[in-house]
Amino acid sequence: MINLQVDELESPGNYCKIMLFFGIHPYFSNNVIVKEYLTNSHGYTAYHSTPVKWRRKYRCEAHRSRYYNNSLNIFSWLTDHTVADSDWIADIICKDVWLNPLPYYLGSKYLEMA
Repeated sequence: MINLQVDELESPGNYCKIMLFFGIHPYFSNNVIVKEYLTNSHGYTAYHSTPVKWRRKYRCEAHRSRYYNNSLNIFSWLTDHTVADSDWIADIICKDVWLNPLPYYLGSKYLEMA
């Protein structure tokens, strides 16, 4: 991932759009993947995401990781609206990573010093 952007709109409804920008890599061919969430007092509800265009070598791995692994992983988060804790990931990205990226950029050494 080379960039991250979050757009939050409060009108006409509460809405959060997470855009993940990617450089060239061997896993999928998308340059941008968008995850969209509706928000309310109960949290985030995923309702749309860009279909991931997996490269042939990783298509089976992504499918296997998505359907045969009960834990949250990047494959399931990118492709499944109903995955458990998807709203938790959206909350972290929108309310923490996007607003205060420095600790994530600098890594754990910064967090230990803080």
